[in-house]
Amino acid sequence: MYKNTRKQRSYDHRLKELVRSTGNIDFAIQRGVPRSTARGWLTKNMSDVITVDALDMSLVELQCEVVELRRRNSGLIALLRLIITVMKVTHFTLSQIRLPQEAQKLRVLQAIEYSRAHFPLKTVLRVIGLSYGRYREWKRNECGLEDLPSCPRSSPHQLTAAETRTIHEMVTSEKYRHVPTGTLARLAERLGKVFASPSTWYRLVRIHKWRRLQQRIYPAKPKVGIRATRTNEIWHVDTSFVRLVNGGRACIHAVIDNYSRRILAWRVLDRFEPGITARLFLDASQDTTVGTLWACDFFSKRAITRRGLVDLYVLVFMHLETREVLATPSTRNPDSAWVTKQTKAFVNLVADREQKPTYLIHDRDKKFSTDFKRLLKNEGIQPKRLPIRSPNLNARVERFVQTIKYEALNHFIEFGQRYLDYLVSEFVSYYNKHRAHSSREYLPPCCAEPPPEFEVIKLNEIHCEEHLGGLIKSYERIAA
Repeated sequence: MYKNTRKQRSYDHRLKELVRSTGNIDFAIQRGVPRSTARGWLTKNMSDVITVDALDMSLVELQCEVVELRRRNSGLIALLRLIITVMKVTHFTLSQIRLPQEAQKLRVLQAIEYSRAHFPLKTVLRVIGLSYGRYREWKRNECGLEDLPSCPRSSPHQLTAAETRTIHEMVTSEKYRHVPTGTLARLAERLGKVFASPSTWYRLVRIHKWRRLQQRIYPAKPKVGIRATRTNEIWHVDTSFVRLVNGGRACIHAVIDNYSRRILAWRVLDRFEPGITARLFLDASQDTTVGTLWACDFFSKRAITRRGLVDLYVLVFMHLETREVLATPSTRNPDSAWVTKQTKAFVNLVADREQKPTYLIHDRDKKFSTDFKRLLKNEGIQPKRLPIRSPNLNARVERFVQTIKYEALNHFIEFGQRYLDYLVSEFVSYYNKHRAHSSREYLPPCCAEPPPEFEVIKLNEIHCEEHLGGLIKSYERIAA
């Protein structure tokens, strides 16, 4: 049997492309290509040829190319190690991350398809922590990649997109604005539009955040609240429920003055009683004069003595209407006997006033002993103890303590008890006679009438009075 041992010759693809582009086979015949072969190039489809530009490069260029590829390869390896280390340390895995948007899932699927050209699918899914079942669900893509509560194709009993649009139209329609959502679901069944339970309607309204039209058009909410112009002009009744540690609840009823924010009467009960409001109004109406209400509290300041640093304590009494302050001398040991002694001095000091104090607010400090309360009751003053952990109920005295520390005491180093008493007395004198208060129409506590108004005041008519060595200054017009 005859056997052809001739080897099949191969030709450069560039020569074939030249013959096909020009249609002239002479270029091939001149270079020893048979005529029949050259004619075949004109009729047959040419296969795709991928050229390697490295074949045309010199040895030096190839070596430079290899060095550059090694450098880039080492950088990519270092970056890949860093990413893998961070993923291991942070325990990153897609199994614990929800991707609700379709664009996010498409990006992950595209990255997986690109990686499959280099690694098996099982390896890629294990690296990113994506289960094969979840990957397969994404690839199915029957109802889109957006997270939906149901898919009509996979669950025929669920709502279709047309039925969902019908629900949306009926919920947001002005025609059914007076119909409740549950009744609207039954109405849609009677009309033959949508057959779904009211719970499904409520769930769709909540998920898609559809806003139903209001049944009534309410007036605009006022931006300016009710404000009184004087004391006891407007009262408010407030009821608050407080959850206790033991699981129970306490009901706090209170009558509050709108102008002074003062609590006129209050009760704490274990349940809500509507009839308590009348009794609170009666209690509040028994004493509607703010001028009889005082409050007291302690504050401390560290001073330098011969024995080292010592905490000194001062007891402060404040008239809540005028903000007038009376401060006691400081002491190292503020025991109950000292508190009773200072309270006796306070009672003697205000005994000659027209408006004698009838109430004294104090906190739950043990220094306010039984002797302290007995002394007040003998003088016709009723002590009012604050609830537990409620410093805001004695806010005006707390604010004075902050003011005297920030404006005066924190600017000095107190050397001894007498020096601290001097600083406190000087600031209290300035506070009562010169410091303005916005709630009193910018009048000092001990000033009952505002000063006369002048259109023009010359500089030589203004007197500057310095307090605490010039730390605090007050200005007033020189009397004519």
